[in-house]
Amino acid sequence: MFGLRPSPGILGAVIEHHLNNYKDKHPHLVQQIKDSLYVDEFLSGEDSVDNAVSLYKQAKRIMCEGGFNLRKWQSNSKELVSIFNTEEPKPEITEHVVSEEDESFVKATVGPVN
Repeated sequence: MFGLRPSPGILGAVIEHHLNNYKDKHPHLVQQIKDSLYVDEFLSGEDSVDNAVSLYKQAKRIMCEGGFNLRKWQSNSKELVSIFNTEEPKPEITEHVVSEEDESFVKATVGPVN
């Protein structure tokens, strides 16, 4: 649960455990991911567009297999940004109207209830 004191530590332990499953097959990539993660942000870089695309695809695949979605990719390379925009799914925007009868949200009151 996010917001609790141990949440970042739990997240770190889960990610560490997940990545350790890949360290024999992809030791360099796993170490790069470990060195580049800060809580839920992945900050890294490569020397070429081809290497950056490879890192992007491999890191997304490995993290996705653990239930993590690396998203919001950015670059100073227009070519990479174009690739990210093509590869990344567009978010679906849905409108949810909450009514007084909607019991899917917890209702809270402050003070006496009349």
